[in-house]
Order: sequence, then structure tokens, then C-alpha cells
Amino acid sequence: MKYLSIPRPAFTDMACREKFSGTVILRVTFLASSEIGSIEVIKAAPYGLTEQSIAAAKRMTFEPARTNGVNTTVKKLVEFGFDNCSQ
Repeated sequence: MKYLSIPRPAFTDMACREKFSGTVILRVTFLASSEIGSIEVIKAAPYGLTEQSIAAAKRMTFEPARTNGVNTTVKKLVEFGFDNCSQ
């Protein structure tokens, strides 16, 4: 599997006000059809950052994994970091 684009999640106003630093970790299913499938939250963050991370993951683009020349579905961990309102 090859990532083509990984959009950055938006930093929410509340997270900026609180000067939040942390990480969201998602388990994303990358479908053989080049679409994003299910998304499972492994590590959440407050202030709407988990939701922003899920929205960003849904916009990811990629080339599917291939096994014996056939596109295959895979699950991978995707991590989004947030640091004091910097992007």
C-alpha cells in the first residue's frame, strides 16, 4: 500500500485555547477498491480532535496493497499528532 495524500486534521479552537498536545491513533481499513473503509479509534484526544482526525482519515488517498498482482484490503494504524495549536 502506498499513501498518496494524508490530509492534516484541523486543530479546534478549544484545543488551541487549552494549548493541547497529544496524539490520535486510528486503525484504518484501506479497501482493495481504493476507498477508506472502517475507522476504529485506538487512542482518542479531547476537544474534538478525534473527530477531526477521523474526518482527515476519510479524505486520505492511497494505492491499494497488492498480493500476487491483485488489490487487497489492509488495516493500518494512522497517527495524527497535535502540538499546542501548531499544524
